[in-house]
Amino acid sequence: MITKNAINNGLFMGVVFIIASYSLYLADSQSFINLKSGVLFMPFLLLLFKTGTDARRANKGFISFGKAFKDLFFASVIGTFICTTFEFMLFNYIDPSLKVTMNELALKGMEDMEGMINSELYQKVMERFDIEHLYSVSFSVSQYIIRLFVPCGLFSAMLSMIIKRNSNNLQNKNTEL
Repeated sequence: MITKNAINNGLFMGVVFIIASYSLYLADSQSFINLKSGVLFMPFLLLLFKTGTDARRANKGFISFGKAFKDLFFASVIGTFICTTFEFMLFNYIDPSLKVTMNELALKGMEDMEGMINSELYQKVMERFDIEHLYSVSFSVSQYIIRLFVPCGLFSAMLSMIIKRNSNNLQNKNTEL
């Protein structure tokens, strides 16, 4: 069962992602494309940590890895879904020219790597660039599924290891003193 804590923090995370993404987009569309992941990473970690500490506080200061992971993962799933949906709307309805900008930046990056990779591989990659595929429904769904593993699953697990606190572990330490 998804907890109220996970839902509330996931919704809050999604709103923060939208505000940060849209602010970065308004500042400069190229910066939005290049820096979005880096800019959203710190709020992602902070809000995940907040979700975990809220869950531990609700459980009187103790929480298992599984319970912490569940809350963190579902909060990140909700926040990431909201962010991915916003990106889809931004690229397809609000400013479709972002697809062109993104494609140009990707092509420039590939051209810069031309001498570093096999020419046959380079040609295959260049042929696969398709501006219509960028932020299509299938592209957005595949991006979302990838984001479920990294960062959602990976960082939920890492933070759950940090946040967990079992009452019987604490009691064992007290009896040893």
